[in-house]
Amino acid sequence: APAAAGDRGPGAKKLAAAATLRLAAPASPPAPSPSDVCVRGRPLPEAPAARLLRALRGVRWPDGQRVARKGVQVERYCTLGRSSTRSNEAFDPGGLVWRAVAECVAALCPSLPYTQVALAKNFRGSPHVDARDVTWQLALAVGTGYAPNTARLCFVDAEGQVTRVDTLNRAVRCDGRFPHWVDEYGSDAGDDTVERYSVIVYCTAKPHATAPLCPVDHAWLAAGAAAPLDGEKFVTV
Repeated sequence: APAAAGDRGPGAKKLAAAATLRLAAPASPPAPSPSDVCVRGRPLPEAPAARLLRALRGVRWPDGQRVARKGVQVERYCTLGRSSTRSNEAFDPGGLVWRAVAECVAALCPSLPYTQVALAKNFRGSPHVDARDVTWQLALAVGTGYAPNTARLCFVDAEGQVTRVDTLNRAVRCDGRFPHWVDEYGSDAGDDTVERYSVIVYCTAKPHATAPLCPVDHAWLAAGAAAPLDGEKFVTV
């Protein structure tokens, strides 16, 4: 999308470049480079993260004919929406995933507007852009069995700088309108028991639209973990 109305200052050219770049995701994930910026997401609150993982294991995923999202490689995929009660119940019986996600958002980024939540199991590679997004999203991952320092969520900015974010039991405030993908990963045991669920909390409502400034909100990351809810502990792995 073009820069928001009023963005005519020194950053206007950068915003325009970012808007153009979002249409040109790399055909395949770039190999890691010493110039890449590598950061860790903010830790998820421990109890909601555990509830989220249990709930995700109980999702009734769409059948194989409906799983695919164009341009991505994923084992299972579906979306939940604020106004999609019937389809939500079909995928998320009892709303367990939605409630656990809401707890995580409330703990980490309570001001984040969101209309939908995308769920994916074992998402890999797949450089793409989230063209329907209108502002920041919250991206997080839970799971077990995969090797450390793999399966990072990666972004490239308007100047070609790649940022790789560790999101296992962590979250990052990011802008999906920039090209992004997931690092390759495998099992830490060398077998096929890896289990990775990614959760993308995003907004498509135009009243909440903001200009795409950068792919990763480093200031939000630097702010550290929010205060625990009612004494909650935060995941430390």
